[in-house]
Amino acid sequence: MRRSHERSWPNERFLVELSQPTQKIPTPAEWDMAVLRLLKTELPFSRGKLSLELEVEAKRRGIAFSSDAYLELWKKKQKLPRGDWAHIEKAALEISSHLGMLRPGGPPNKANKLRAEPLRTWVSCADRIQAIFFGQQAAQELTEGRLEIATGSLDIILSYKPDGVSMHLSPHDTGSALVYHASQMMTGGTVLQICEQCKSSFLSGGEARGGGKRRGDARFCSDRCRSQFHNEARRKAMRKAKL
Repeated sequence: MRRSHERSWPNERFLVELSQPTQKIPTPAEWDMAVLRLLKTELPFSRGKLSLELEVEAKRRGIAFSSDAYLELWKKKQKLPRGDWAHIEKAALEISSHLGMLRPGGPPNKANKLRAEPLRTWVSCADRIQAIFFGQQAAQELTEGRLEIATGSLDIILSYKPDGVSMHLSPHDTGSALVYHASQMMTGGTVLQICEQCKSSFLSGGEARGGGKRRGDARFCSDRCRSQFHNEARRKAMRKAKL
C-alpha cells in the first residue's frame, strides 16, 4: 500500500511505501495502462515535451534557435498554465499499485524509515512519454528535416556462458522500462487518438494490440462510445426526416 507524503515545502510530495513490496511481473496490459494514464495526465512542469514543442514551433515559423525571437517564444511557453500536482499524484498512486515505484529512493526524513520517491520523478517519466507521442504527431507536419529526442537510457548487460558471451540491453529501473515500453509502442505503430464520442484519449494500432488498445483506424475508445455515437446519429436523422 502507498500514499503521498508532503515534505516541509508546499509543492514537494513523495510516494511512500506503507508495507513490504512483493515481486511480480507486470502484464502487457498493465504497461499499456500506465503509458495511457501518464499520457492523459496534466503535468505541473515540462522539460522534454516543452523543448520539442519549442523546436517544432521554431521550425514552423523559421526562427533560429539563437535568436531573440526564440527566447520570446520560450518565455511565452513558460507562462502557459500547467496542471496541479494532484493530477500526477493520483496517476502515481494508481500506476504504482500495478508496477511499483519508478526509482525507489531514500526516506523523506531520518525518522521515517519507509522507502519513498518524489513525485517529480513521476512528472519526469510522464513528460518523456508525452514527448514521445507528441514527436510522432509533430513529425507529420514537418516539410523538411527531422526531430530527434533522447528519451532514456538502457544498461548494457553481458552474459558469460561456457559456449560464449552474449549481450543485451535492459532498463535499469521501472521508470526506464516504462519509457522503453512507450517507445516500443510508438515505433510499432501505436498512436494516441481522441474518441469522437466522449473526447477522451485512447491508444490504437500497433504490432501487437492488447491492453485495451483499439485497432489502428478506430474512431472510438470503446464499443459503448461507438454505439452511443451511431445511436445519436440515427436519432438526429430520424428527427430531421420528420421535419
